[in-house]
Amino acid sequence: MSELDFIPNFKQRIPQKNSSKDWLDFEEPQIIFSQGMRGGGKSVLINRTAERLYNEGFLILHIWSARSLENIYWAINKNCRTHYTKLKIIVDAFYDKTFQGNLRQRCASKGLFGDEYEKYNQISIQSNLIESSSNNTYQITDLGKQLHKRELLHCNCSKAFPIMLAVPDYVEFDQESIDKFNGAYHVTFFE
Repeated sequence: MSELDFIPNFKQRIPQKNSSKDWLDFEEPQIIFSQGMRGGGKSVLINRTAERLYNEGFLILHIWSARSLENIYWAINKNCRTHYTKLKIIVDAFYDKTFQGNLRQRCASKGLFGDEYEKYNQISIQSNLIESSSNNTYQITDLGKQLHKRELLHCNCSKAFPIMLAVPDYVEFDQESIDKFNGAYHVTFFE
């Protein structure tokens, strides 16, 4: 993975918590219907549900598949939790009043320094969490403030879930979908 392969993807946390009761019941059968526009968070709901059920000892079979094979994508660990934790160190440094110094020094006091700091600082700028001002100083943006307040939803994967996929021999996957899924997707232009 090269330095800037990780691209953060945030969703607003709306609507807020509507109930104090847990939304997932492990004792009674239930149906969870997920509907919405592309990019609306359906996969987040399905992935969170599957993770909680798996952790309770249920066998997970996610049969429906979009054309991008996203039903088996959640079984792959891209270790997003680590990346978002480091981005949170950067935005939280703007609110750390116990340590005086610049952003780099504040982040170093929380364990983010050297090349790793440079990498996540660039990701923070490119993702509009912070913006660069004059004299190598930085300002936190509104999106950065939302991340600091934990108002944004994002992938929090830190482990992969083993799955078994049995596919009849009459189902054919096109190579482009498989390459996208495996992260080995390259575009070549010919003249």
